Amino acid sequence: MPIEITNLSHVYMPDSPFKTTAIHDINLDVMQGEFIGLIGHTGSGKSTLIQHMNGLLKPTSGAIFVDGHDLTDKKTDLRSIRKRVGLVFQYPEYQLFEETVALDIAYGPKNLGLSQDEIDERVSTAASQLGLDEATLAQSPFELSGGQKRRCAIAGVLAMQPDVLILDEPIAGLDPRGREEMLGLLTNLHEQRGCTMVMVSHAMDDVARLCSRILVMNQGTLAMQGTPDEVFARGDELIQMGLGLPEGAQLARALRDKGFDIPAGIWKTQDLAEALIKLLPLKGGDADAR
Repeated sequence: MPIEITNLSHVYMPDSPFKTTAIHDINLDVMQGEFIGLIGHTGSGKSTLIQHMNGLLKPTSGAIFVDGHDLTDKKTDLRSIRKRVGLVFQYPEYQLFEETVALDIAYGPKNLGLSQDEIDERVSTAASQLGLDEATLAQSPFELSGGQKRRCAIAGVLAMQPDVLILDEPIAGLDPRGREEMLGLLTNLHEQRGCTMVMVSHAMDDVARLCSRILVMNQGTLAMQGTPDEVFARGDELIQMGLGLPEGAQLARALRDKGFDIPAGIWKTQDLAEALIKLLPLKGGDADAR
């Protein structure tokens, strides 16, 4: 289900002394099945942008089309759109409130007016996809670990069976083990369900590893977009925007600064290792030796 954004701008508190332009003249297409990474410095407009994708915010100007439906048209059923475009806010575990995990996951499907059998099926499927077993479903969500709470909250969105899943910093605040588990779950969800995913993150290595396309926000504009290779080849520009680089790119830059002949644009650790191997002294004059 494609999302088309044209000339999108959003101004907070217009006609007041506190007027702030959060995003300006954004043009963007999100295609079915993509896994997109959205990066940018704090205050660059990332959260404002994603809240337009399912109609939570109304644009000051421009338009958003979801599967051909204009979200700025008063006739468009935004409730139906939000069933298809699921948004998981940063620290979604703060929104848990039901007595058990199962009831929390079931909250969205209940509001759809589904039968109890259909609700139970959706809860079971979403819980399984997020690695939540029957014992966990019977627990209070407030008894869970931070990582399990995050899974519960995401399962609640998945139970709505969205075509597009948007996640705002899904690994923020998790310990290293929880981060890897969550990233593995998101990868499996994308591969198994084939849903479109948009992930906001400050973790450059994770974005580079998981996403097929990266969008870079800077001061409310879409500053660049492309594959990880295309985006991280522009490391100097990213640094000027106040952004970090994947570890491989950081190390490659440090080695170049020390005089090593490392090609520009390298950001994968494997590519960096191969470049370093080529610089090793040859053995016995054998040009093929390493």
